[in-house]
Amino acid sequence: TPAFRSHRLEWLSGSHEDLQHELQLVLLIQPNCPGCLLNALPVANAIMASDQNDFGIYCVSTAFEDFEYNTVQNARLLLEGVLVGESARILGPTTRHIPQMPFAHDFVVDRDNADEDLKEWAFMTLEENARAQLKFMHLSEERIEKALESINFSSLPEKLGELFWSVKAQGTPTWVLHGYDGRVLGVRFGYLEEEDIRQWASSVSLVPSL
Repeated sequence: TPAFRSHRLEWLSGSHEDLQHELQLVLLIQPNCPGCLLNALPVANAIMASDQNDFGIYCVSTAFEDFEYNTVQNARLLLEGVLVGESARILGPTTRHIPQMPFAHDFVVDRDNADEDLKEWAFMTLEENARAQLKFMHLSEERIEKALESINFSSLPEKLGELFWSVKAQGTPTWVLHGYDGRVLGVRFGYLEEEDIRQWASSVSLVPSL
């Protein structure tokens, strides 16, 4: 996994210069993800409000689907407590759960304009996720390999978010731990309790493996 480049994000609140801790926790969400806003964001806000943290925390709005809703404009609306799309339909037009920490939008580019590294990360992630799903279905290795032959670069979504794909995220919410140098130390997908996050962060080593 490549080192994460926080300076490439579009910062909406705070900046990458605020990330001073040796260990950083990132919450990846989408504006059009009701579960992110209802379940994950309040946990991140609770961590941010604590004075017991030995790691930094920030939030990044990304996009891997529903590109008409998961935009930087709607990420800005979220900062104002305004919801859109499926989030608005399920949770209502406004919310009190807004990012209380440094908040940025992922570096998102059209697939055809993405650099080769980003396209390669995305393709590898797409292939790995598909393989995992097929294995879960208890298909033979032969059938899995046959199915994977249909995956190619045209299978990638029309837009690619650098952070989302570079950490091989499966969806949102996704939690990422990385060092001050941008080295990714761990990735977890889905809802996590605050206690689980703190235990995870305390178990991560900042010393590079040899």
